[in-house]
Amino acid sequence: MPASASDLPAEDAIDDPYFDTMAQLQEAVTKRDYTVAATLVRENLRHLPALIQEWSGDYGSFDIRSIPGLEQGGTVLALVGDDEGLQRMRELVLAAPELSPWSRFVERHEKDRNLFPAIIEAVHEHPGCLQSEIKGLVGEPDGRTVARLISYLEKAGKLARVKSGRTYRLLPPDSPGVPRQSRRVVRSHRAERVSAPPQVLGVSSLDCVPLPRAPFRWEEVQAGRARAGIPKPVEAFAVRDADWQVVDVETIPPAQRPDTAFRRLHATDSGLIAIDDLGNAEGLGHIEAAALRYDRSGRVAVTRALDHGIYRLGVHPMGEGLIAMSKDCVLHAYNDELDPILETTLADAPEITALRDRFDIPAPNQLKNHLRSVALSWNATRYIFTAVDEAWCVAVHGHALWGVQLPPREGWERAVPADEDYARGTVSQDDESSQLGAKVTVTVGIKGDESEAADWIYAAGFAAQSDDAYLAGYSGRVVKVDGTGRELLVYDIGSVPE
Repeated sequence: MPASASDLPAEDAIDDPYFDTMAQLQEAVTKRDYTVAATLVRENLRHLPALIQEWSGDYGSFDIRSIPGLEQGGTVLALVGDDEGLQRMRELVLAAPELSPWSRFVERHEKDRNLFPAIIEAVHEHPGCLQSEIKGLVGEPDGRTVARLISYLEKAGKLARVKSGRTYRLLPPDSPGVPRQSRRVVRSHRAERVSAPPQVLGVSSLDCVPLPRAPFRWEEVQAGRARAGIPKPVEAFAVRDADWQVVDVETIPPAQRPDTAFRRLHATDSGLIAIDDLGNAEGLGHIEAAALRYDRSGRVAVTRALDHGIYRLGVHPMGEGLIAMSKDCVLHAYNDELDPILETTLADAPEITALRDRFDIPAPNQLKNHLRSVALSWNATRYIFTAVDEAWCVAVHGHALWGVQLPPREGWERAVPADEDYARGTVSQDDESSQLGAKVTVTVGIKGDESEAADWIYAAGFAAQSDDAYLAGYSGRVVKVDGTGRELLVYDIGSVPE
């Protein structure tokens, strides 16, 4: 299995300039200061030969899976027009055989260098053109490439996007038709200013129930290859290995077809909640996210634009409503009618203040990577958020109910707290700050006090119609706790929870 930066010994990585500049680079990208970010990309790559030499000497080969400076950093260089930096990147990749897998990224960045100004010129010559029309205007057939570059240009303030149906119209940034929006400041609803330390769960004394292990990703890939031999159906619906018959197929009229922007579906006690986590829903204007609820008869009961974006999401299958956390760590929850019932910033929660000190989280943009899951109780009276190896339960009115910490698995010397979005290869191509932060996130547990991390809690949820809760760690342990946070039982699922 290829090594990752999390395999480096803690004492070797604390003051490593490669990872230090990586953290600074992430912060600059989050602030959308791309000029500073480009400078940091060049500085970061300057330390890459030393990293190759040290890694190869310690581990026998240079088998790192990802180098954000070469992957997304080159896009930053292309964005600011740093031809010298791109040339230096090409020379670096050609000079080091270990970097040959990244030659394709260099070629892509050089192509992006020409596409960025072409897109800007097209928008100025055709103000108000649809985003879907840009690839034809610049002669680039790959729509995903164009969308990725437009995202960078928008964040850099070089063009503006205005919602138009399911797509966007593109305008020069100073156009009269560009809406001027100011982000509302959200404050903490918490009653406490200082948090009590979490109670370490005594799981060693509990009965352990082993459960069948879920397949690993590579096993799913192999199974997918085996299924690839199944012939594709000729008709829209086909029956195999069952005594069924297709009686009738009806075409849904266009007016009755569901909006495909609501792509995430969650069953609840009152029906089905559909989530638009990209803000593409029709008729709701310029939004970050939206939700739609079908009742038990399949009719649309309510549709609403959410007040904030969705980075983490919790929907109770036996409850009502939903809870979500945005990328800027604002927690927002809604009842069955999708009316807001909670809005608070986790960044100012007393538990997070203590977490920042414990794990030395310098940049606010890194906080979201440490908050793994959120959950809402079945009756929407309390919620859970997990931070590294801690889980905290809070009443919706703002009073802390309990806090627990998952201990290291027996025999472990340290946890492996890699960001699962990065480790599983699901980081969005449009989120450059997430990609640039992936390498930094992977190194947690080896820098500063992060080595004290125990078993990261990757998933949490409330039990059906009670205040009991389940906390699932990276190790595969799932601990059941009661409404006061007291441990009751532990399961072992044998793999990282989804």
